[in-house]
Amino acid sequence: MVKTTDPEEIRDLERRIQTLEDKEAVRECLTRYCYNVDLGRPEDYADTFTADGFLDVDGHRMEGREGLLDMFAGAGRHVTIMNCSTHNVTNLFVRVDGDTAWAEGYQIVLVKARESEERRIYVMSYNLWTLKKTSGRWRIHGRVRREVGGKEWGGKVMRKYLEAT
Repeated sequence: MVKTTDPEEIRDLERRIQTLEDKEAVRECLTRYCYNVDLGRPEDYADTFTADGFLDVDGHRMEGREGLLDMFAGAGRHVTIMNCSTHNVTNLFVRVDGDTAWAEGYQIVLVKARESEERRIYVMSYNLWTLKKTSGRWRIHGRVRREVGGKEWGGKVMRKYLEAT
């Protein structure tokens, strides 16, 4: 237990606590993203992004609310796994700087076949998430996803982690 009356030490402790709270809120934002994708809740999924947010999946870019909602429309890949998938964000490396943050880590998507008990790995990717805190809530500004072993693996993503370590 820290006992102090020094104003500088108190401000330092407050900053450190705020950073920890922000890091946890970033993780919760990414968890909301995953749950809403898995549950097929497009509006709630889009709400995890800023109004100008984007998703870059191996070079295919979706921008703004309408672009992000398009992922759920039609017969795209995502529609085929909706309500049969678990999106898992793991090994997050998170850094917060005021009202902006970034996180890098893996995403593994597991899928259960609708007609059988077969389960498989659907996607293994590395991700760079950029986030902004607006109205007291963390939201995703951008996500760059690259398939593990793909041509940009370790290129557009992983840089921030490597620079921070």
